[in-house]
Amino acid sequence: MISARKWLASPSLLAPIPLPRPRETHFWYIVPDEVQQPSLLNQYMDLLSTSERDDVSCMKDDKLRKRALLARVLVRSTLARYTNQQLHPRSLNFRKNNYGKPEVEWQHFDNWDPPALHFNLSHTSSLIACGVAVDVPIGIDVEEKQRKLRNNILSFARRYFSRHEVDYLQAFSDPEIQRQEFIKLWTLKALSVQATRLLLSRCSNFQELSTFRRHMSKRWGGDSRLHLLVLLLSASEVVKACTIQGN
Repeated sequence: MISARKWLASPSLLAPIPLPRPRETHFWYIVPDEVQQPSLLNQYMDLLSTSERDDVSCMKDDKLRKRALLARVLVRSTLARYTNQQLHPRSLNFRKNNYGKPEVEWQHFDNWDPPALHFNLSHTSSLIACGVAVDVPIGIDVEEKQRKLRNNILSFARRYFSRHEVDYLQAFSDPEIQRQEFIKLWTLKALSVQATRLLLSRCSNFQELSTFRRHMSKRWGGDSRLHLLVLLLSASEVVKACTIQGN
């Protein structure tokens, strides 16, 4: 199950929320164009680490700088909500795991065990999204439903789709319906690719795939599998999420 929540702009309104349940994905998003106040953006800068502030400040393009700032704040503020007010967004530390994916380097306190959160970030020109799951790897991707293609849809489909899928698209005489069906197929394909990458990122070589699968089966008490989720967020955005789950 996927649950979508719009991110509140004020850093002071970070009320704690329950962790995602098993097989549940929380999806947080922010619309950059809705964040305009310079004073608020300055508050957000204070939530970043020194290296993050340096990275954001050195960007020359205003829009890119703003998106980079909001993306980092979205991750920090979202994850801090799940710590039951044990950690402030500013105090979170991050590192890259063996596969190059960012993860939280948790601080440990007496009588508090940090949650086993996994997160992933994605964005378009008009939306920034963060997916969160507990104890399972997660990957998300956001696509613009109204994205323009430079080439004809069928010409593009013939390069990347199967013959059956191309025939399916050709059956629609209405260009708008054909475009909508193309987006659906493309979304599912992209999600499948991301799911495969997510699975492979857990293994250093193909031989480890079977070992990893047995490990997941033992851990979850059943055969493990990838869960693929698609959420139509609005008329312009579609969200794809995948997690490695048990049955």
